[in-house]
Amino acid sequence: MRLHGQGRVQTGIDTFDTSLGAMTIWQDAPGGPLLLASSGRHGGMSAWRVSAAGTLILQDTVGFDANGLNAARDHLVLAELQGEMIAFFGVGGTAFWGHVINPDGTFGVRRQVGFERVKQEIAAGHDGFVHLWALMQDTVPDGFANSTVWTGTRGVARTEDGALLLVSSFENALHVLPGAGGVQQAGGSMGMAAPTGLVAFADAGYGARAVVAGAGGSSLSVLRAGAQGFVPVEHVTDTASTAFYRVQAISGVQVQAQRGPLDLVLVGGADHGVSLFALTPEGWLIWMDTYFDTALTGLHNVATLQTVVHGDRLIVAATSGRDPGISLLTLSVTGLGGLVNDGQGGAEDDIIIARPGVTTLTGGGGRNLFVIRSQPDAITITDFTPGLDRLDLSVWPMLRHVSQLEITPGTGGTRIAYRGHEVHLFSKSGQALGADDIFPHGLEGPDRVMVLSHSELYAAAPEPAPDPEPQPDPDPAPAPQPPPADPEPDPTPPDPIPTGDGRVALRDMSGRPLADALVTFTLETGERLQILANGAGVAGLPDLPLARLDATRPWAPATGDPNATARDALDVLRLAVGLNPSFGPATAQNFIAADINGDGRVTALDALDVLRAAVGLRTDHPPRWVFFDADTEWNSLALSTSNTVLPQGLALDPAWEGGDLAMTGVLLGYMSLPT
Repeated sequence: MRLHGQGRVQTGIDTFDTSLGAMTIWQDAPGGPLLLASSGRHGGMSAWRVSAAGTLILQDTVGFDANGLNAARDHLVLAELQGEMIAFFGVGGTAFWGHVINPDGTFGVRRQVGFERVKQEIAAGHDGFVHLWALMQDTVPDGFANSTVWTGTRGVARTEDGALLLVSSFENALHVLPGAGGVQQAGGSMGMAAPTGLVAFADAGYGARAVVAGAGGSSLSVLRAGAQGFVPVEHVTDTASTAFYRVQAISGVQVQAQRGPLDLVLVGGADHGVSLFALTPEGWLIWMDTYFDTALTGLHNVATLQTVVHGDRLIVAATSGRDPGISLLTLSVTGLGGLVNDGQGGAEDDIIIARPGVTTLTGGGGRNLFVIRSQPDAITITDFTPGLDRLDLSVWPMLRHVSQLEITPGTGGTRIAYRGHEVHLFSKSGQALGADDIFPHGLEGPDRVMVLSHSELYAAAPEPAPDPEPQPDPDPAPAPQPPPADPEPDPTPPDPIPTGDGRVALRDMSGRPLADALVTFTLETGERLQILANGAGVAGLPDLPLARLDATRPWAPATGDPNATARDALDVLRLAVGLNPSFGPATAQNFIAADINGDGRVTALDALDVLRAAVGLRTDHPPRWVFFDADTEWNSLALSTSNTVLPQGLALDPAWEGGDLAMTGVLLGYMSLPT
């Protein structure tokens, strides 16, 4: 269950190899899958045939003329019209722009399809044109409910029951547009921030699932369809062993494992790699592998991802924000066993899950991943093989380091205990097992952030009166609901993060509430909890010792935030090329404000993003507020165009028991520095 690097392909022409900000795959193209890549306003498109061996074979390139360059966007959408497959790369004042893709993989004539014709295709139920409109227009198409999600749309998917799923970089929630009725929002309390993409998977027994990538929190959020709409299931954030920091790219695919279909999610971001997850029917994300950039590949700041199954291989294509060309990774499907729910693995590489009622796990053969889900009973693993098998304890709350575990080697294995949880691990060879045998690289995988419902966050509403807090000895558990839900850990250890009655009220210097700010609490244990403030600028306060407080807030010019202008873009560009801004020497705050894409540097790409925001065009990195300790000695900071990194938020005194705290806010992209 490992990703393998297969190198990087290039056309040899800069126009088609650099700034590859969009890719798509024509899965059922005559002659085999075709991968299409666009460099947007850098110049043109390339077409590649995907071989069963996991290689790309160049078929054709096409350059954009001056008008095409002006129309180009950072999206590439396939749609069929009158028997022609068209790769749409941009939009003009009255029409979408694209090129016909011939059956042999070469580019045909350029097509401009007017907005009215596209509306007709949407009305006829052609989803390709729905995707086209959503990603390249900022208006609501005819026949759909009005919603702000149509501005800055970054992800589109359709469920089996016909509902349309959308995410926007300006809206920290999943928007669900059912076949009839108004727009529903889901996941607003999960902590997703600045969504950059969305993948959806069909119902596999528990409801359709959606995975949302959020750049603001370096997160993946899983929601599942239920009787009351989509509900939160999981929220994970990036760590040193994963590669979705400021996640920019997400792709979903289903492979046929020995035990049946297996849903996979692949993501990449600013930490130069690609992470692979399995997604269970319940909506649990299971980390399988991360491939970090090597000399073979070009994965610095992953920009786009596309996946396709061809023959017995999963083929992953990735582009970089810096490195030219298309990098290729593969995963062999041969020998992939899949999900094991009864505890008994086979000869293949299996993902064996401990769940209520399944407490004895056996790998059998292959390389196995033993996944422990929360439950009160002790788990027994009968045949762990060091160096081949892996143990996933990431669901255990607040577990961050092997030193937190009580590991007791014994005859034939070891005992692992943690806050009321217990695993008895027996080795296949009969040898005793130590921490280095089980966790040779330490604890790996993402951080899991507790998912809190809206009622848990804002339980202080006066009507109806809230019930008293649960006592340590609760009544017997209610009858199980179908499907079986993950039980809470034994109430004896304080696993849940209680919000108590405390609240954080966010205000600016004039006393106005900072609505929709994302607040991140870091506990003394290292656990991070992200909570979205409501319209009154209020967020729940964890009733646990806090070590750090941080916040971010979307740009909201409609509520008084200043507008970025072309002068701001020019000042950012002047910084990028080594000149002073128009107002004189830059301060530390100027360097931070200029780095709108957050990559730690000030470059011409930042200036372009500011300019796009200034003229009202869509951008992947819109202005947003970030906050720093108000006591920061700005004049003593050695920030520059090559280093704009400064820790955000502020550290909390262990003795702090509430009161006013001050932070300095910087609006990224706005060089006049409102605070």
